Amino acid sequence: MLRIYHQNICGLGTKTNDLLTSLYPNLPHILWLTEHHLRQLQIQHITMDDYNRGVEFSKRSFHKGGVCMFIQEHFPFLVINIEKFCKDKEL
Repeated sequence: MLRIYHQNICGLGTKTNDLLTSLYPNLPHILWLTEHHLRQLQIQHITMDDYNRGVEFSKRSFHKGGVCMFIQEHFPFLVINIEKFCKDKEL
């Protein structure tokens, strides 16, 4: 069974260890995080043990917001460019 977890994280920053600890031992296969509040370069430096970053979006013109997905390492996936579908302040 595929386990997907969504969290409005309200600022990811240094919360990765706390997040994984709270989900252990039933870690989801996919973590979908909204409102990470990080810029493009910042989110690219976020790592989580046993997960790969699948996709992310950060607002360019506004503070806060953003979405990202982390996928367990053993799941094969293709990264798609979602930039053309995303606009600041739009769903």
